[in-house]
Amino acid sequence: MAVSIAYRAIQNGYDARFTTAAQLIEERSAAARDGRLSEGQLPYVQPHVLVIDEVGYLTYSADAANVLFQVVDHRYPETNTLVRSSRIDKLYVHDDGIGPFARIEFGTPELTVPRDGKDQKILTTLKSPWRGGLYGEAAPGTVWFGPWALIVPLYHKIRIPLDKILEKVVQFDEEYRKLAESSERLPLQLEWDIYLATQGEVKSEIRTASDLSPEQRWRILERPMPRFVWRATAYDGESRFIDLLYDATDIDQGDFLIDQVIYDMHARTE
Repeated sequence: MAVSIAYRAIQNGYDARFTTAAQLIEERSAAARDGRLSEGQLPYVQPHVLVIDEVGYLTYSADAANVLFQVVDHRYPETNTLVRSSRIDKLYVHDDGIGPFARIEFGTPELTVPRDGKDQKILTTLKSPWRGGLYGEAAPGTVWFGPWALIVPLYHKIRIPLDKILEKVVQFDEEYRKLAESSERLPLQLEWDIYLATQGEVKSEIRTASDLSPEQRWRILERPMPRFVWRATAYDGESRFIDLLYDATDIDQGDFLIDQVIYDMHARTE
């Protein structure tokens, strides 16, 4: 399946590289031992799609996490863009064993769990209360567990992934910051909330928004939109500043920006 992902990316006009975690770690660990860790990253950084297979399948050396981090860090350099989802520290899910909602919190302690006959370290852990205790025990307690996969079902016509929208938002945010630095009326730092919405949800909110001019409101309401929209909302504190609306059903090679909705009075005149 991993090879198929890389192959499909190539079919759609992207550069792709396939490797196994063992191959990548062995090569980059050897470079680290020779003092060349910062060199030779280009084959892993340059392709649009990097597929690393068999992550977590084997037990790796102590420096494996570091060399993997270096590759990922070079592929996704740090930006000054703030995203609200980075504040999430817990999730609420339905669990019949606990009640209507179970609180799942992100944790920091490492776990060592058996998998495929070997002990595997989990760096990102989750914890949740467990009313009945572990394995049928009567006493309540807290369960720590490690996630193996996150499965998010999406309508098959949603073709634009989140990382593409995040890329667009980061570009916009960087250009906006340059403008704000030369303005006395614009806030320097915005915080972004990026999520999928339906056309009906977007237009329903626009219809009742009190911080929009009548011209903007009717322009958005009368504009044809696809069924699914990526909505990137920038906030100045708790006040909405601007919406960027993207066609979630477009093709990646297109210009999938639908429109922008400006809530801030000063931003409309800049």
